[in-house]
Amino acid sequence: MENKKQKTGFDNRADVKSWRALTYLIISPFIWIKKNYRNWIRRIRGKEEDLSRGLPKQK
Repeated sequence: MENKKQKTGFDNRADVKSWRALTYLIISPFIWIKKNYRNWIRRIRGKEEDLSRGLPKQK
């Protein structure tokens, strides 16, 4: 962690903290979607296949 002032304008720790919180708030849904993307696709696409097989494919 550097204490040097950057030209971005976020000099205060509070600014950085709120900025990080904001970015996390914006990004976290995308992380969640990325995590559960395959599960959603598997559910939507292979519902009938999984039902006929009995058990869904697990990786």
